[in-house]
Formats: sequence, structure tokens, C-alpha cells
Amino acid sequence: MNGFVKVCFQLSFVLLTMALLCSTYRALRGPRLPNRVLALNLMSTVFAAFATLLACFHKHLVYIDLSVTVALIEFLATVAFARYIQGQGEAALKGMYHE
Repeated sequence: MNGFVKVCFQLSFVLLTMALLCSTYRALRGPRLPNRVLALNLMSTVFAAFATLLACFHKHLVYIDLSVTVALIEFLATVAFARYIQGQGEAALKGMYHE
């Protein structure tokens, strides 16, 4: 593997780790439920990106399958949360966003 490509992979891993740390902070300290769900959504997206990057780095296609599976589960969880908020109505939303 080329030295430049190796440095790009390392830089990508570092940046994804920083994104994971920031989203973990938001998930733990998020003031309201939508903030925390969005942070968990971002964490699963970063995990899928990690799996894709590992697939490119190690040249194993099984990581691509893992990435697609995580992205699908993440999408379904986001849709379920949106339906939950929609089902709660305006009263629940006012309670979520008022301090």
C-alpha cells in the first residue's frame, strides 16, 4: 500500500474517532430526547463509516455487509422514533422543547 494512502486511512480513522467522541458526548449530555436520538443516529453512521473504511483498508468485503446492515437498522430506528414523536402529538412536543 502506498504511503500516502496509508496516511489518508490513518487520518480518516482519527477523524471518525473524534466524531464518535463528540456524538457520545452529545448522547450523554443532550438536554432532550431528540438530541440524544440524533446523537445515537450519528454514532451508528460513524460505525458504518468505520466498517466501510476497514473494508477498504483490509480488502475484506464482509465489512461492507456489516456497514449496510448497520445503516439499514439505523434508518429503521430513526423512522420508528419519528413515528413515536408524531403519535405523541403537539402536547408531547411542547414538553420536549420547553425548558
